[in-house]
Amino acid sequence: MLILNQQEIITERFPNSETKVRDFDEYIRSDRNILEFKYSDDGDLVCLMFVKWRMDELHAPCTLVIRYMPYSRMDRKIAGSLFTLQYVCRFINMLHFTKVAVVEPHSQKTMDLLERAEAVYPVMDWLPAVMKETGFAGDDCIVFPDRGAVQRYRNSGLNNVCVFEKNRNPVTGRIEGMALKEGVIKPGAKCIIIDDLCSAGGTFFMAGNILRELCAGEVILIVSHCEHAIFDGNLLKDGSPVSRIFTGDSMMNRQHPKIKYLPLPIKRYV
Repeated sequence: MLILNQQEIITERFPNSETKVRDFDEYIRSDRNILEFKYSDDGDLVCLMFVKWRMDELHAPCTLVIRYMPYSRMDRKIAGSLFTLQYVCRFINMLHFTKVAVVEPHSQKTMDLLERAEAVYPVMDWLPAVMKETGFAGDDCIVFPDRGAVQRYRNSGLNNVCVFEKNRNPVTGRIEGMALKEGVIKPGAKCIIIDDLCSAGGTFFMAGNILRELCAGEVILIVSHCEHAIFDGNLLKDGSPVSRIFTGDSMMNRQHPKIKYLPLPIKRYV
C-alpha cells in the first residue's frame, strides 16, 4: 500500500497480474510530499517505482516513510540464500527520494545500505502513553528481551531496566533458553517488554514466563511491528504470561482483545 499526503493511491491487478496504478496527480504538492510505504507483497515495490517516477516527471520532491522495511531480516549472506536486503536497499536508493525514514529497521545493516535515511523508533513515542494507561509506577520496570533491544533503546533515558539474554542454537537458530542478566524484578512489579518485531512471539512468551516465575505482576508488550504469525503462537492463548500487546499496523490490523493498535506519528519523523 502507498499513501501520498494521507491519501491512499489505488492500485489494481490485471488478469495476468500486471499492476495498474490509478491516477494520483491530484494528491501531489509542488513543494513537499510525504509518501508512506506499507509493504504487503513484492508488488508494492513495483508500485513504488511507478509512483516515484511519475512524481519525478512532475518535479515533485518526496520523502519516503517505510512503515516496515521489507527483507530487513535477510541482512547478511548465509549459506543457501541471497543477501536480499542489499538489493532492496539498492532499488530504493535508485529512486532518489529526498529523505527516507525507516520505522524500526531491525538492524543497523539497513541504515548502512540506504542513502539519505534515518531510523525512527515509535516504541519510544508510544511508551509514555502506555505507561500512563497501564498505571506504570516507581517499582515497575522496562524489559529488554535481548541484545538487539539493548542496542536500540539503552540510551533512551529509561529507568528501572531489566535485560534478558537468549541462548540460541547456532545450527537451527532456535532459542533454547533465556536468563535475566541485568536488573531486579520486585514482587508484583509491572513489566513492560519493548522490542521492534513480534512474529509468533516465542521470545516474549518465554520472557514473560520467566518474569512471572520471578514474581512479577502484569506483563505487557510493546512492539513496532506485529506479524499475523502471532495468532499461530502461544502469546494470545489463555494462560499466556503477557496480558496486553501494544503495536502499530505496519504489518497487520487483525483484531484481538489483547491487541491495541497505536497510531504512527508521521509528522514527527519528516
